[in-house]
Amino acid sequence: MPSTTDPILAAVFRRTLDLYLPAGATLDPTPGTHLNAWDWGPGITLYALQKSFPFVDAALQQSYFDFFRRWFGEFLDKAPPTPAINSAILLNVLWLAVHDPALPLSGEERAFYKNYCLERVAFYRQHALKLPSGVFAHTVATGSPASKSQVWADNLFMLVLLLAQVAVTENDRLLFAEMTGQLEMHYQCLSDPETGLLYHGWQALPDNPAGKGDHMNGALWGRGNGWAALGAATLLELAHTPAFGNFKKRIERASLLHFEALRVHQRPDGFWSTLIDRPASYPETSATAAISAAFLKGVKLGWLSSDFEKAGQSGLAAVRSVTGPGGEVAGVSGSTPLLDHLDDYEKVPHDRTFSWGQGLGLLALLESRQ
Repeated sequence: MPSTTDPILAAVFRRTLDLYLPAGATLDPTPGTHLNAWDWGPGITLYALQKSFPFVDAALQQSYFDFFRRWFGEFLDKAPPTPAINSAILLNVLWLAVHDPALPLSGEERAFYKNYCLERVAFYRQHALKLPSGVFAHTVATGSPASKSQVWADNLFMLVLLLAQVAVTENDRLLFAEMTGQLEMHYQCLSDPETGLLYHGWQALPDNPAGKGDHMNGALWGRGNGWAALGAATLLELAHTPAFGNFKKRIERASLLHFEALRVHQRPDGFWSTLIDRPASYPETSATAAISAAFLKGVKLGWLSSDFEKAGQSGLAAVRSVTGPGGEVAGVSGSTPLLDHLDDYEKVPHDRTFSWGQGLGLLALLESRQ
């Protein structure tokens, strides 16, 4: 247990737990307004809770333990039989929990959850949808076919980190090498050569065996860049495990230009805009939290310079400035698929409490503690 608890982190942690509504409650159909689904929004949130519970007091830790059992007890059986990429992060939560002695799970529970994860990891390794280049295509829990010819930056945080985490725990260098390759391929697909930022997505052109594609709307979307940055920094953190150290240079080389571009495009108020290259678009808190966490993690790993420390702290201050006393992280955009026009991104609502904003806010606050 920490000697002191950051009151803002504790407030966000507490408010985040409240997004899990009791059985029988009327659920808002807006994605991200509650945790009552097996999907990526709750996945981000549970991942952040699992990472940050050591930094809250004993009462909140017990609340998390109770929540963990209730949530997986309710939703594990509701997971789609064919695992999707965007909800894979929920398996990362289970994997981390299984290997965390602070979580009061029985030996039987740990064995069950571990086997559950390994079965689905085997599915991803053998059957996850890939484009001809070998890069993961984006698949969603709802089964929508729209994104099956697309590459999204989200993949790096949702699936690549799960498989890399399993690789480190199981000492599987081949799997870690594959995930490093996925990072490289995602950057190759999504990087804008002019700005160094990442596009929201890439889509293969129809009936094109050569694997050519385009970046569709051309959006340099904030949260998508945040997924990639925090995914890359966390993958680099995993590569600091001694047996995997020879992957560090590849990860750094693939992502450094992106990190430099993000630093240059930070707004004077510390935020990043929802369209990063359009500073007049609204400041978006979840992107700011993810990018700030990535910067601070990279500095701690000895990779990034003090300029990134300054930028990360500025972003963290911006996140704190819009976090209410009740722990609500404000200024977070709603669920954002690949939209038809750039102007549509500025119309995405950002006036609600969304689970991914709570989760990414926690991860940013966590980096200020560690």
